[in-house]
Amino acid sequence: MKTIGCKTATDENGHAQTTEAKAKAKKVTGFRFQIEHCPNKNIVIIHTRKMFPKAETDPLMSSFDKSKRKGNQHPLIKSIRRLKGILKVGSECYQLRIEKAELFTWDEILPKVRHALKEHFADGKELDEISAHKPAADYLMALRLQGCDV
Repeated sequence: MKTIGCKTATDENGHAQTTEAKAKAKKVTGFRFQIEHCPNKNIVIIHTRKMFPKAETDPLMSSFDKSKRKGNQHPLIKSIRRLKGILKVGSECYQLRIEKAELFTWDEILPKVRHALKEHFADGKELDEISAHKPAADYLMALRLQGCDV
């Protein structure tokens, strides 16, 4: 087999596999998630490839209010709700929405959220965060000029 620009190896079944393919395969073995920063600076949405349990995704029961449904919640939701500075947490299918209090920063909260993700949702896998970009400053300024509170 001839390859250009990368080495070739074989997997356990004897199939040819490039080092690039092996690197991609290693990358995907972790628990993949992405943090999306919303125009409202106090809210982030965490996207995952793993679905939350049905009790957390029922549209009629998917309140983001901290005071409701404390008894039958996923341990991840409970863990994040207990963090200092968290106002609201909720989930829908493949995403988790977190709102923080104004005087707290994401720099102090997100490391604890990542730890909770690893502990309660990643099934012992390492975390593999897919980078996402923050909204551009000019986009936020345009929203503010339209009267949006972002």
